[in-house]
Amino acid sequence: MFRGDSIIEYFLIRITALILIGIYPFQAIAEENNLPYYTLLDSNTGHVIAENNPDKLWNPASLTKLMTAYVVFSFLEQKKITLETPITISKNASEQPPSNSTFKKGSILTLDNALKLLIVKSANDIAVAIAESLCNTEEEFVKHMNDSAQTLGLLRTKFMNSHGVVQNGHYTTARDMTILSWRIKTHFSQYAHYFQIKGLKIKNKKYPNTNWAIGIFLGADGMKTGFTCASGFNIVASASQGNRSLITVVLGALDRDSRNQISEKLLSAGFDKKNIGIKSII
Repeated sequence: MFRGDSIIEYFLIRITALILIGIYPFQAIAEENNLPYYTLLDSNTGHVIAENNPDKLWNPASLTKLMTAYVVFSFLEQKKITLETPITISKNASEQPPSNSTFKKGSILTLDNALKLLIVKSANDIAVAIAESLCNTEEEFVKHMNDSAQTLGLLRTKFMNSHGVVQNGHYTTARDMTILSWRIKTHFSQYAHYFQIKGLKIKNKKYPNTNWAIGIFLGADGMKTGFTCASGFNIVASASQGNRSLITVVLGALDRDSRNQISEKLLSAGFDKKNIGIKSII
C-alpha cells in the first residue's frame, strides 16, 4: 500500500517526464480503435498499467460531476452538511439543458437523492441545484471545485460549471480524471454505493445508470460517463476482481459502443495477468 500523496506526486512528476509504458495488448487497443486519450490504473498499488496521451486537454462533459460529487463528499466530511440537507430546484436549475431530472422549479430533494440523480442519471439540473443549495450560487461552488483540483494536483484541469456542459475554459485530462477518481475511491469509500446503483425510481420515474459496466462487467463498481458533441464519448470505469482494483479513463471515443468496448478491453486486459509486464513506478 502506498502513502496517500504518493500517487499524486507521481502524476505530477510524469507531467514533465513522460514515460510511455509500452505493453503490446494496450498499444493494440489504441491502434485498433484510433483512440488517443486513456489511462489504466491499478488503484491498489498505484501502478499505471497503460496510458496514451494522458495529458491532452479535453472537455470532460459529465465527468465533471465527479468533482461535483467530490466537493459534496468533502463538505460531508467537514460536517458542513448531511445527507438530509435539502436541495431545492431553482428556476435557473430547472432551465438547464439535458440530461436532466425533469423536477420542476421549487421541488425539494434530500442531498442523498440528489447525489443519486447526479451520478446515476447525470442530471444537469441536479448539479446546479446542489451547487446553489450548498453555496448559494453555482459560481461559488465552482470555486470549491477548482480549489479541490489544485489541492489534488490536477494541474491541467479547470472547471467553469458544475455539470460539464460545454463552456470555454472548461477542460481536463485523462491523467487528472484518474487522480480524481482514485481519490474518490480511496478517500471517500463510504460513498462507493452511489456509483454502483443500476437504476433509480423516484416519484414513479425510472432512471437507468448511464454506465454500461454496472451489472454487466464482473466486479464493476463505478464510476461515470460523459458526452457532448464537442467531447465525444467519455467514461471513467472501475472494477475489482480478487486483489486487484482498476480504474480506466477513456476520453473522446467516437460513439457509445466504441467507448464501452474500449473501456471493457482495457479492464479485461488489466485483469489478465498474462498481459501485465509493469514497471513499478511508485
